[in-house]
Amino acid sequence: MTGPALLALAIAAAGPDLRAELSRASVRLGEPFELALALRHEPGEAASLAPLPPLEPFALREAGCRTVAGDRSALTTCELALQLLDLGDHVLPPVAVVVRGPAGERRAEARGLRVRALGVTDPAVPAASLPLREPAAPPVEVPRLAPLAWAGGLLAALALAILAVRLWRRRRSRVPAPPPLPPDQRFARRLAEILALELPARGRGREHVERLAEAVRDLLAALAPGAALDLTSAELLAALGARPLSGVDLGALRAFLELADLVKFARHEPPAEACAAASRYAAALGEAARPPATPREAA
Repeated sequence: MTGPALLALAIAAAGPDLRAELSRASVRLGEPFELALALRHEPGEAASLAPLPPLEPFALREAGCRTVAGDRSALTTCELALQLLDLGDHVLPPVAVVVRGPAGERRAEARGLRVRALGVTDPAVPAASLPLREPAAPPVEVPRLAPLAWAGGLLAALALAILAVRLWRRRRSRVPAPPPLPPDQRFARRLAEILALELPARGRGREHVERLAEAVRDLLAALAPGAALDLTSAELLAALGARPLSGVDLGALRAFLELADLVKFARHEPPAEACAAASRYAAALGEAARPPATPREAA
């Protein structure tokens, strides 16, 4: 989840290990926003999103979970993309994560998450207090025209519009669109833009790692058909393990993805050394993704 700083809200009754965060507490009517749940549990346990209750007036666009296992604990994160379809303040129905393990099954619920939907203007502002502007000029009297004159003017305007559209389409068809850049060149341009921001030096190491992770995932999705953007880190590593990609070191990729997951879901603030290591890995991956030079290019 990227964007402005997330707003930490009410946490579940199951205990302090579950965190719930909304990307926005106030949205425009129908504007997408995200809910992220993060739960720590034992490495031998499996956690997943429980069946959702009716969400009206909220609407679910998509949902998914991913798990990162460590030596002492595991971190499962679930993300839900939502919309609010009614104006005013609304409380999201309880959303639960189910944990299953040798000791049985338990649930952790997030409750009391409140979202406010706004219209074009804030409904809390009284209508009488909205400022009104005086007209910029006095009204102008429009002379009455005969119906035939109106009809002739409309037909002429319609003919001109049709002619303009045809000319525009003809001109557009003559200018071919530039071919898209290859994945390695798109990645190199994006990486250069990220490094030029110098985010770690400005105290924004989390944003730096998140931007690198998005660029790396986009590159892998373009190079490997099975490396879809919606895969969890474990699923991505499994897909690349089944169909190896030339130049991709799975061990180094695993370390990079674990750091990115800690930054994104556990609010980990990476030190400068970790940011530099992530930058070096991204640069090395970009070099490995470059196709071999042809004999003409080598000459």
